Amino acid sequence: MGFRRNPASVDELRALAKQRLAERSAKAATALTLPEAQQLFEELEVRQIELELQNEHLNAARTQLEAALNESSELYDFSPVGSLLLDRCGTITKLNLSGARLLGRERARLIGTKLESYVAAADQALLDGLLEQ
Repeated sequence: MGFRRNPASVDELRALAKQRLAERSAKAATALTLPEAQQLFEELEVRQIELELQNEHLNAARTQLEAALNESSELYDFSPVGSLLLDRCGTITKLNLSGARLLGRERARLIGTKLESYVAAADQALLDGLLEQ
């Protein structure tokens, strides 16, 4: 799973902003009085600070999510209970280390194989029924 990252540099961010501005319809420029210009600059500064604060919060949230994902992956991988995910055809798409140990093969070699090849012949009908559900 990939995460969407912020632009790599300030220059890249500036180029994206200019591109987006060019895509918007251009409004006719009008002359501003000094108080109007000062108010506009103040509003722009406030918006800039708001965006910086939002970016800080988003980066903190991303860091927390990445940590939670890593912890969840570790809990999944090192669980004493075998766990695996199958697609509709019974192909193993994900499994933890205990699941691989139960099936007697390396996890990397099990991904993409059919679970039915590891199920006793007497239980094949049960597996097929479960996959249909």
